[in-house]
Amino acid sequence: MRSGQLFVGRVVKPENNWILALAILCVAILPSQISAAAGIPPRVRLTGALVEIGDTSRKGLLQEFQVIVGRQRRMFLLDKIDVAGTVGRTRITLQQLFPPVLRLVGPENLLQRLLSPATTGKDIVVDGLLYIGSRTIFLSEIEEIEVAGEIGP
Repeated sequence: MRSGQLFVGRVVKPENNWILALAILCVAILPSQISAAAGIPPRVRLTGALVEIGDTSRKGLLQEFQVIVGRQRRMFLLDKIDVAGTVGRTRITLQQLFPPVLRLVGPENLLQRLLSPATTGKDIVVDGLLYIGSRTIFLSEIEEIEVAGEIGP
């Protein structure tokens, strides 16, 4: 190239424009879609009982999780899991939570209620947002389930 000459880059031919347009579209749209899907944790409702580690008086119908609440560890005997807004994702969600260890975080009043002796061993429903990567549930609600008494003869 001589002094005073202007270098013009490669000319894009019209038949190759669709490749360029597709590349720009992918770069512009896909990252926002991926981050939006990855950024919203699923809302879950876990039904079961929270018991002391080593308590073998009962088993969970689906799975048993070691649960960390504050600095204490308990076992959560899982009987049922509902993943809001999805159909058929419960088994996949359980498979993603391996090893079965969960950390429960949230408002102090809910954490104290979980650890109280009045809740230990009773059927409860834990509702919150599940962050699968860190195996953490941010609690929003805890309900005690009323178990109907047995009908006598």
